Amino acid sequence: MAHVLFTNVPLLRTCIGGLCPSLTFLQLGSWLCAHGHRVTIQDVAVEQELKGRPLDEVLVAIAERAAQVAPSVIGLSCKVPADGRLTRMLVREIKQRLPDVAIVLGGIWASPCHRDILATMPEVDAVALGEGERALTMLCERVERGLPPGGPEVPGLAYRDATGAIVVTAQAPPPAPTEHPPLDLGLLPSADAYTVFPYLTSKGCPYECSFCVECVIFPEHVETPVRRLRRDLEVLERFGRPWFLWLSDPLFGARAQRLEEICRILGASRFHFLLESRVDVLRPEQIPLLWEAGCDLIYFGLESASFDSLRRVRKVRTRPAHQRYLRQARELIRACMEHDVTPVFGVINPVPGDRLDDLRQTYAFLKDLAELARSTAERCGTDPGYHFYAFDYRFLRGTPDFARLDELQELGATWQQDPADIYRDVVIHDASPEVPRAVALEFQRRIRALVHTTPKGWERLQRSFPPQPLGGLG
Repeated sequence: MAHVLFTNVPLLRTCIGGLCPSLTFLQLGSWLCAHGHRVTIQDVAVEQELKGRPLDEVLVAIAERAAQVAPSVIGLSCKVPADGRLTRMLVREIKQRLPDVAIVLGGIWASPCHRDILATMPEVDAVALGEGERALTMLCERVERGLPPGGPEVPGLAYRDATGAIVVTAQAPPPAPTEHPPLDLGLLPSADAYTVFPYLTSKGCPYECSFCVECVIFPEHVETPVRRLRRDLEVLERFGRPWFLWLSDPLFGARAQRLEEICRILGASRFHFLLESRVDVLRPEQIPLLWEAGCDLIYFGLESASFDSLRRVRKVRTRPAHQRYLRQARELIRACMEHDVTPVFGVINPVPGDRLDDLRQTYAFLKDLAELARSTAERCGTDPGYHFYAFDYRFLRGTPDFARLDELQELGATWQQDPADIYRDVVIHDASPEVPRAVALEFQRRIRALVHTTPKGWERLQRSFPPQPLGGLG
């Protein structure tokens, strides 16, 4: 029996933000336990005595606690680009104390960077590619027999062989949704500390947005069976915590009958929830059903209101589709405000090749959405607030955009990269000669100024979104 420790770089809670466990660790841990292995999950975010300490001290503390656990395998799931610099520091601290432990990285950032990681980080023994259940199971069996973690029979794994050469094995089909065991909540280090519980009602997406990393881990769209959702919710309810559910689903609402079934299950539970969806997938007539089931916040990835911008990132392809896209966004924000659901819209302008007119179109559209939301709130007598997020555009490993950086450079786009980031996170600087960085920052400031916050909406937002990773040494 192998002993697997799952750990990660620390997170910083901002404001009164919600704190959520790692669903990746919980699912993988439950899987490995069902296959006869021992699992420990470490989460520094719930350890009160470490809060407020300098980051370098926290990383040392994580490594020392890992040494006390003395596992045979350590898994790190890397979810955000800032993990890259911190993960490099953490694995060095761990390996100094546990030179013989097998360290395995995984997640959407590590998978496409496996060769760089193995070439520059001798502390890392292997990188799991895609979904890690089958790879980790066989890796643990090798470690249990006293063998190196990587071998040709382990599917979906990048590792160094005895000569130091990097070997990449073919990925096996991931477990079917019905193969997964119930979530083992007893693995959580301190369940009472969490306020948010993430859940995937589906994974993968058939759309081909040029910036999206969904395809890196989940190349196929697979729905979580409704009966599995019911089973997992029963497990959560038996645990007795009033968690707020974060339902992650690229295509939530695509099938009306399935949405109705999910809403019946959620409505019978005591959980409130938020969800994420596309403005061209979720329909306004579905908002009342979601509200009745306990939904009080929805995040929409609008990305832009400019046809040219949306076409460049492959969000829409034709003018008629663009008009439907904007019309649906208007109808959705109206439906949300009518039913006391807080709408959140995210934009990623400026995108590579943007001109000033693209930014003007997006700003004007969001301003119209804000006015529509205000007038609807006045008419209905309820005001859940509304929020607009303006994100920096990123060129992420494994996405279509990353594969065509030369082409984007011809549009005048420039970018910045942290050389210490093992995941090679590339962030846009100038979208084009017409839209340099200073213009982008002013655009983002104007978008944030449109936000209308109410106590109710602010409470939902802060309760819902997990904390941000620490960005520097304290």
